[in-house]
Amino acid sequence: MSDLKLNGLNSLVGTLEAPGVLKSDGRRVYFVRHGVTEWNREFRYQGVSNIPLSEEGEVQATLTGLRFAFLGDKNVKIVTSPLLRAITTAKLIEEKLSKTDFEVWEDLKEIDFGEWEGLTGAEIVKKYGYEFFNKWMNAQLDVEVPGGEKCDSVFNRARKVADKILNSSEKNLIVVGHGALLRTLFVPMLNQPKSNVFWKMRLDNCSVSGMSITENKKATILFYNDIMHLKVKDNVVSKLTLL
Repeated sequence: MSDLKLNGLNSLVGTLEAPGVLKSDGRRVYFVRHGVTEWNREFRYQGVSNIPLSEEGEVQATLTGLRFAFLGDKNVKIVTSPLLRAITTAKLIEEKLSKTDFEVWEDLKEIDFGEWEGLTGAEIVKKYGYEFFNKWMNAQLDVEVPGGEKCDSVFNRARKVADKILNSSEKNLIVVGHGALLRTLFVPMLNQPKSNVFWKMRLDNCSVSGMSITENKKATILFYNDIMHLKVKDNVVSKLTLL
């Protein structure tokens, strides 16, 4: 191999953190969906309704806080949606990190489901018809929920959040949000075109998904929908790590 090709290969390898993963500048972003609520268990559309965490959800959030114990006293910032279920989740996480505050980002709030808020899928089908509901499930960009927020608006909010994250100087940023909004947020974070992503990616309550940020502000997925901390015994959770 020529010296020119060898130098080029060495240069490329130098930009990799692991096979196929661009080397970051040390920044990590952890995305957390809020803990479970009674409406989650009843499969009701919550949207911007201020539904509190259930007892189960509070336990989940506490365990999620323990999951972040490996961060220790490193530079950590927590940001959250303004909705109650997200704020409570953020508070329970911060308690385990001995943090004293967190920041509320309005654009992290969930999509407004309008007339569908509080309804189950079956109730929506009964009132609005199967064809309309099925189209929404598969092509949200082409459907507007009666009285709800347009998907273009959700994507615009997600893009603003992505810009704030990518331009943040925080070494470890924990972002607490909601199912539809976080799925949407991953699109601009990865510089992908707008698409129907609401129901195409599983995102469990109090799951943790992680990205690294490169020096030129590019994001790479490190892991997705990790819920190991909700599956093991309490005394094991703090021993788990995240990339």
